[in-house]
Amino acid sequence: MVTPGSRAAQRVAAALEELRAHGWELLHGVHRPGRPRATLDHVAVGPGGVVVVDAVRSPGTPHEREDAARMACDVASLLPPRHRTAVVSVLCAVGQPLAVSPGGAGVAVVSDAHLAEHLRSLPHRFDDDDVRAVAAQLRELLAGPHSPSVLSAQAWEQRTAPVSVPSLAVLGTAAAPPGTSGTPASQRSTHATAARAGSVQERRVRRRPAPSRVEHLLTRLGLLGLLVGGCALWVHALG
Repeated sequence: MVTPGSRAAQRVAAALEELRAHGWELLHGVHRPGRPRATLDHVAVGPGGVVVVDAVRSPGTPHEREDAARMACDVASLLPPRHRTAVVSVLCAVGQPLAVSPGGAGVAVVSDAHLAEHLRSLPHRFDDDDVRAVAAQLRELLAGPHSPSVLSAQAWEQRTAPVSVPSLAVLGTAAAPPGTSGTPASQRSTHATAARAGSVQERRVRRRPAPSRVEHLLTRLGLLGLLVGGCALWVHALG
């Protein structure tokens, strides 16, 4: 790793400048998320995604490669989840004769002479609108007065979640009976109507069923028999 503003860092910045003509935007010497005393040498945002470029004087030690991979994760945490896989890190070996070689931890190692060519060869990840939006977001967060925190996916969603505004129907149920708070009035009316209908239906089920025609006829014959028997007893008593 080289000192920000050193000749090596300036060489890397100069190598990246030619990318502007190909739709890339560049940030130099910006905050590293979650580490207020650390900086990122270079961040390039373009059709190939977001590339965190760390300038080194050698092909990169295992520690430098692992740290470069963590840099990409730190920057990715500031972006929406859909853009996070588009963030990669590259170690730029200043003044080295190598072209591009795969490094450990998924970090490529490339010389400054081949840096721009390597970034242009990356698979297409962003369109022009994505480039502008992501570059503006990273510029605001990384080039501001304070180092931003590393955000988890859950923290990012909470940070960007829309503010919910309670509706008038909900506000009007503040003094509603228990069990109805937060329920719109139209739904409560529907529930009450359904409850009344269910109660009436239950009473109808419990009510004694109407007698059949046979039962009605038998009842009338019984009454007639009692009447005839009573009359016979009355006549017998008179005789």
